[in-house]
Amino acid sequence: MIKKVLLIAAFIIFAVSCSKAPTDPTNNGNTGDSGIIDEGSGTSDPTAISDFLKNHSGRYYYQYDDGSFYVREKIENGKIYEEGVEITGNMILLDNKLQIETVKYYEPLNKVIYLYTFNNNGISKSTKNIYEKEPVSSTTGYKQLAKVNGLEKYAGAYYNYYYKSSGGLPPQPEKNINIIIDNNGYIYAQISEQIQINNITLNGDTLVIKMSQVVPGGNGQSYTYNVEQSMIFKNNYAIDNNIKVNGEYQGLDEYNKSDLLTSYIGDYNSTDGSGITLMVKSNKPTLIINSIGYSDGILLGNTLTISAYISSNNYKKYVIVFSDDKKTATYTDPDTQKKVTLTKQGA
Repeated sequence: MIKKVLLIAAFIIFAVSCSKAPTDPTNNGNTGDSGIIDEGSGTSDPTAISDFLKNHSGRYYYQYDDGSFYVREKIENGKIYEEGVEITGNMILLDNKLQIETVKYYEPLNKVIYLYTFNNNGISKSTKNIYEKEPVSSTTGYKQLAKVNGLEKYAGAYYNYYYKSSGGLPPQPEKNINIIIDNNGYIYAQISEQIQINNITLNGDTLVIKMSQVVPGGNGQSYTYNVEQSMIFKNNYAIDNNIKVNGEYQGLDEYNKSDLLTSYIGDYNSTDGSGITLMVKSNKPTLIINSIGYSDGILLGNTLTISAYISSNNYKKYVIVFSDDKKTATYTDPDTQKKVTLTKQGA
C-alpha cells in the first residue's frame, strides 16, 4: 500500500524513472538520510576515491523474500559498475558516502546522481533524478498548488525524459515537464484530486512539499499516508533530494556484499557424461544443465550459489564448492544430492 502512495507522490512532483533495479519502497530498516552531499564537503581526489572503492571490492546483490537474488553492482580495481557498465562522472567522497553525478547509460538524455552509502555488509544506493530547466511556455494541464516566497528566483519549467517503448522498437525519449514555477513564485504540478497538499516551503535552495492521501483498504478500513518530498535548486537545474512516507526515508536500494569471481574465471566441465558445465566470467557465472543456463549467482568464500527460477515464488538453489587450488569444483544436485566433480579446463 505504501508503494502505491509513494509512486503517486513521486509522479506528482518529480518523474518516476524506469529502472531495472528491484526496489521495495516500504520500510527497509534504514532510516538514515539519503540526501545529497553538501557542496564543498568531501573530496573529489581520484586516488582517494579509487583507494576507498578498492577497500569495498565485491559483487553486490539484492535478496528477494523468496530467497533468490539479483546482482546489480560490482566494485573491482577501484571502479564501480552497474549491470557491467562502468559508472563514471563527477564524484565526491565523504566519510562512507560516495556521490556520482552521471548520465543514465540506458537513458542517455537523463542525468542522475547516485548516492552510495557503504557499510561492512553491503551498500545502500539512492538515485536522484536531475531536471533541466527551460522557460515557461504554458501551465495548461497543471494545477496551481501555492505561492511560495522566494521561489520566483527559480522560475522555469523543470523536465527530464520519459523513455517509452512502442511496437517492439527501442525506447524513445519524450520530454516530461514535472513542475513549473512562474515569475511570481507560484508552483504548478500535475496532481491527482485524491492528494492533499498540506504545506510547501522553501528553505534556502531546498523546496519541501508535504502532502497526504487517504487510501481505502480491506474490511472498510482506510489508511492515511503522509509524504514529504524535497527538491534542491541550482542555477539551471533541480535535483531530487529526500522522500519520506510517514516519517521514514524511502527510495533506498539495499544490496548485500558477495565476493568477486576474478580468481575463479574459466570453464569447468563434468567428466561423468552428465554434460554439466560451469562458465565463470568476471561479471557472472553460468551453470549449464541439460542445455539450460542459469546465471544469478553469488560467491561467498569458495562457495558459489546460483538461484534458478522454477515457478512463481519458487526458486531452486544450485551449490558449487571450489577446491582450494581452484582447479576443480563440486556440484551438488539439489534434488538427489548427487555430487559431480567439475574440472577446470587448462588447469
